[in-house]
Amino acid sequence: FAPACRNLGLAYFDKREDFTGAEKMLQKALDLDGGKNDRIFYELAQLYKNGGKSVEDRLALHEKYAKLSTVRDDCTLDHSILLTDLGRYEEAKALLDNHHFHTYEGGEGNLTRHHAWLMTLIGKKLAEEGKYEEAVKAYQNGYVFPLCYGEEKNYFAQESHLGYGLAMAYKATGNKREYEKALKSAMTDHAAPSEISYFRALAFYEAGEISTARALCEEMIAAGKAKIRDKDVNAYYGVGSPCPCPFEYNFPKINTVKGLVLMAFGELGLGRTAEAKAHIAEAKALDVTNFSVAMFEEFCK
Repeated sequence: FAPACRNLGLAYFDKREDFTGAEKMLQKALDLDGGKNDRIFYELAQLYKNGGKSVEDRLALHEKYAKLSTVRDDCTLDHSILLTDLGRYEEAKALLDNHHFHTYEGGEGNLTRHHAWLMTLIGKKLAEEGKYEEAVKAYQNGYVFPLCYGEEKNYFAQESHLGYGLAMAYKATGNKREYEKALKSAMTDHAAPSEISYFRALAFYEAGEISTARALCEEMIAAGKAKIRDKDVNAYYGVGSPCPCPFEYNFPKINTVKGLVLMAFGELGLGRTAEAKAHIAEAKALDVTNFSVAMFEEFCK
């Protein structure tokens, strides 16, 4: 009886912290349903995500049940994020471009946030290859969402990583006017500090506003410490806090990881690389496939 096995899977993980038991029951539930239940597949993928499975193992699951993965918005996005983690950017982008998404309350911004990161990474790779004109186009595309996303940006959208990358690409081509325009954009942010604030700090450094950059990095560190101090308190749903997904109710762990990531990027912005890497190592020990951790490692090379 698939529903009973599925319910046991949820109970094993949420109540007993038994990943092995949960995996066994959810896999059995999926098999009993003939491998055709996309909800059970989603929960199994969520279990892999929150149970310490590697990026490669998680990706293999999506590839094994490709039909179930591609039918769901959330699974398609997670699949794209995993490909991004592995540097397979064009595949990650194609996956998003060929899926029609549906915005839902509690999940706003997840897709568009990843879109900005993906285009930042594509732009970064092209710039490193000396293809600055192509990099400019990639960064510019990060500001625009395909119609298939069914979503637009809001006032609090953070795009400093796009702006800073775009400014550096324009600088390399000698386009001073567009460089200054992009740099100004990178320094503008209406949201609370996040790992993306690191790129805002880089923009301030680039503009010669050293004290402002350092103050922003200190603010990130303070915000990270506060997040860890108040780790038992979940953010208020309704003002931008994401809706918790299956197996993501360990708020102390989630908040601790977020706090450590914030502190790591803040320390990196202050040039204290050893301290930054120590925070990231602690975060990674708690959440081995965390995307923000992966981004730190990418930009700290």
